[in-house]
Amino acid sequence: MLTARPIGRPNLCWLRRESRTGHAGGFVITPAGRYVTSLELNIANIRGLTAQDFTAPTLYLDSDGSGNLSSGDTALSTGVVEATASGCVLRFSQPFQTNGNYLVWPKLQN
Repeated sequence: MLTARPIGRPNLCWLRRESRTGHAGGFVITPAGRYVTSLELNIANIRGLTAQDFTAPTLYLDSDGSGNLSSGDTALSTGVVEATASGCVLRFSQPFQTNGNYLVWPKLQN
């Protein structure tokens, strides 16, 4: 089950503009200790962006739980972007074990 950040709002992911060039999306995967072989994030109905604007998405373990990308956060996987009719899909294929909060940081071309 994908549980959103903040906790208590299931099936929701947030996406926000950060001070660096890019956007961060944060989420929690529960329960902890599960082995994930791949992760797919569907991003739809984005205003002002197309799938071509997203490049080189990176999945991070939010080590300090701050919800912000910081020097202590661990990069787990670099993904690929696939265009869809309503947005794009970010796919990550590097396996990992669930253990807290996660951030997705795609570079934006626009």
